[in-house]
Amino acid sequence: MIRGFGAGAMHVVCGMVVALGLSFLWDQVWLRVVGGFGLLCAVITFHAVFNVFVNQTGPVFWIGTAIPLAMVLAYLLFFRWKTKLS
Repeated sequence: MIRGFGAGAMHVVCGMVVALGLSFLWDQVWLRVVGGFGLLCAVITFHAVFNVFVNQTGPVFWIGTAIPLAMVLAYLLFFRWKTKLS
């Protein structure tokens, strides 16, 4: 069950990274291509590191499942703070 929450959060983080990245890169065609490839590489690496962490036992497992959950929480807090400023 804990791994399920971590995996769900990890997929949300990967989607957020790609969506936000493409929204910033969409104006110019060359940035779309190069930036899209860079975003894909970043998301693949994040997913691979998550898989390595959650396949371990002990504290490494808990750290691996906590990282995506913490990233989603940080994302939500950042955008909540940003909307309060505007």
